[in-house]
Amino acid sequence: MSVKRKSSRVNTGMKLVGIKTVDDQFKTAVAPLCESIAMRNKLEAALVEWQEECGLGPAGTIRQGIPTPPSSPSAGSETSRSQEVVPSFMIESDEKNFPVIIVNGQIPDQVQRTFQKLKVLIAHCVATLGHADNLLTKIEESIKHISESHNELAHLCLESGLKGQKATRAAENFTWNLRLAFCTLGG
Repeated sequence: MSVKRKSSRVNTGMKLVGIKTVDDQFKTAVAPLCESIAMRNKLEAALVEWQEECGLGPAGTIRQGIPTPPSSPSAGSETSRSQEVVPSFMIESDEKNFPVIIVNGQIPDQVQRTFQKLKVLIAHCVATLGHADNLLTKIEESIKHISESHNELAHLCLESGLKGQKATRAAENFTWNLRLAFCTLGG
């Protein structure tokens, strides 16, 4: 799905059909489409920030970015190490089964920043999962109403006074808008 970005405004690429009832149906579909596009963009931005913090490329995975503790102990006296908490971390699940990072001891700044970016990424994932079902339901309902208009499109064009090339353009724009909505549903 092609998405044009102009500053903070998200344009879904929807085109006017030229039939008021059909255009109104597409307008109701635009709000959840824009919201889903904005959520996806925020999630992608959080992922890119985290990958950059870890030094990973675009194909890097979360497993590659989670730091592994050094296998050999650092230099120092045995007594000072026994009194300090050995830096470590665990990834556990919260009550909703989402991952939570638990840090023990003093972690180096670079690793701390990596964990902070990972926590932001997880928070965006949780927010996206929390809103996804509601948005999908809204988009599916809009598409259902719009699809019902598809069978009546020729009749609606005649009622609106669209003939010839204008009716063809209306049908093309209708199909374009419907494809955009389906692409959003399909991912």
